[in-house]
Amino acid sequence: MSHRSGRRADSRSLAALFLALCIPACDRGEPGSSGVGRDQTPAQDRGEATLLPAGEAIDAATVASPLVDVAGGAFRPLYLKDGLAVDVAAFRMERSPVSNAQFLAFVKANPTWRRSVVQRLFADEGYLSHWVGDTELAAGQAEQPVTQVSWFAARAYAKWLGRRLPTLAEWELAAGDFEDAARSLTPRILEWYGRSASARLGTIGSGLVNRTGIGDLHGLVWEWVDDFNSALVTGESRGDPGLERSLFCGSGAVGAADPSDYAAFMRGALRSSLRAPDTGRSLGFRCAEDLASCCSAKEPAAGSGLPGTSLWQLGSAWTDQRGEPRRLADWRGRPTLVAMVFTHCRYACPRLAADARRIVDALDPRERERMHGLLISFDTARDTPERLAAFAEEQGLDTAFWTLLRGDAVDVRELAAVLGVNYQQTASGDFAHSNVITLLDAEGRIVHRQQGLAVEPTPTVHAIRELLGVGPR
Repeated sequence: MSHRSGRRADSRSLAALFLALCIPACDRGEPGSSGVGRDQTPAQDRGEATLLPAGEAIDAATVASPLVDVAGGAFRPLYLKDGLAVDVAAFRMERSPVSNAQFLAFVKANPTWRRSVVQRLFADEGYLSHWVGDTELAAGQAEQPVTQVSWFAARAYAKWLGRRLPTLAEWELAAGDFEDAARSLTPRILEWYGRSASARLGTIGSGLVNRTGIGDLHGLVWEWVDDFNSALVTGESRGDPGLERSLFCGSGAVGAADPSDYAAFMRGALRSSLRAPDTGRSLGFRCAEDLASCCSAKEPAAGSGLPGTSLWQLGSAWTDQRGEPRRLADWRGRPTLVAMVFTHCRYACPRLAADARRIVDALDPRERERMHGLLISFDTARDTPERLAAFAEEQGLDTAFWTLLRGDAVDVRELAAVLGVNYQQTASGDFAHSNVITLLDAEGRIVHRQQGLAVEPTPTVHAIRELLGVGPR
């Protein structure tokens, strides 16, 4: 891919390239691609009891990296061509990425995050695979940045410290704070991006330092951000409107704002290729903090014998259209269709709801009685229980089958990450989002995904009937 040629590679090709460079050579197929209901997870992920060692008493404050104050500013998202700049409030960011030694202290104190017992919903097979053992590093690793960590693991570490992951806007604002960035910084970034991911990882402090003293934002590892799944990249950056309109609501605003910012485009392509459990040889993280207070990420729910890839493990709290408090595990025991929408959507969400109705209408009454359906809102501000109930009526949704849920922003982001749904809020308050209907089995494992709008529902109906033990018709 030559920058001088002026051509822009299709983002899906870039995603494939990044997966080859950054993600280990393990099975990264779409959830359920190996066959409906087929469980290939390790023994500890099948709901079998695992005896955990007691966590060590480690004071997180003694582990945390120093924070640097970052002044607020305006950040223009790369893929919001017609959007306004995002105002970023002042925040604090860690001076350096998290090291192996720091993350080792975390897993010693929190044994559920040791690689031999971590659930596959929260980290893939590559998780900490470069360590000698659960709590043992190889020589020379202590001062290197930790890699092979998932988004969930990075979030859990940050919460242990009372911190959080930086948002995409915060990270990009700090990462662009260099003198004469366009002339001197971008070529150096692109040179680093061009290096082989198999090269020996440098030590913390060997990367570039910005004007506020934050180091290694470029030149050492790629880094997770909290809203990594806000990257909406589908086709070639200058076109492919048909594909985008099918996969994304709000796609008219999803185009590269500055096609010449190739380094940012590559970061966006990487983020759009990631799933929350993914790990990679060159993928690490650092923490951030609000100037006032932080932090609200939920603990995973108790496993209760659930498989390691079950969504029912998530500890998120929700409210349904009747105003009743709910947990995802309330739907355990039956296959469940899940989609994410927002009720003020004028284009895609009504069509997505219609697609969901087509799936359910293709089932006979006895099959429908053995299923559940969930519609979950992106819009934490406007989608009250009353508004969700009105939307269900407007869309002709049978609330004996469908439950509509709202939650807080942290829980919405987490669930979207698990479902592989990307979204971002636009300046109007609406949401650009991918259109996906996901089928979960009775234990909360993803077994099938229907992507796009006006999709033929037959494959999804067949997947449901296979789960129910009913042959095709």
